[in-house]
Amino acid sequence: MSTQIKPISRMIAVTVEGITVKIDPGVIKKVKFFKLFKEIQNGGPESINAVTELPDLLFGEQMSTIESALSPNEDLSIEVLYEFIAKVLSEVGAKNS
Repeated sequence: MSTQIKPISRMIAVTVEGITVKIDPGVIKKVKFFKLFKEIQNGGPESINAVTELPDLLFGEQMSTIESALSPNEDLSIEVLYEFIAKVLSEVGAKNS
């Protein structure tokens, strides 16, 4: 008799601004995600690390592709990145409901 481990969540592919990313909806439900999100909302010096950690937690290895696609000729601004994240989370919510 073999034991199979079922994944906790499935990856959801969403396309935003012509960029397709795969998101694990389970990440959005983790305490770490909410802690990082709260740190960003609170602002201040503590939020600096959270600003970079949250996208890495959400997108993982896809981050470099996203950066290139959103800002091919210059450094990616935080505003543009977080607008993209908001749209992605909205799409994931719609597909996950």
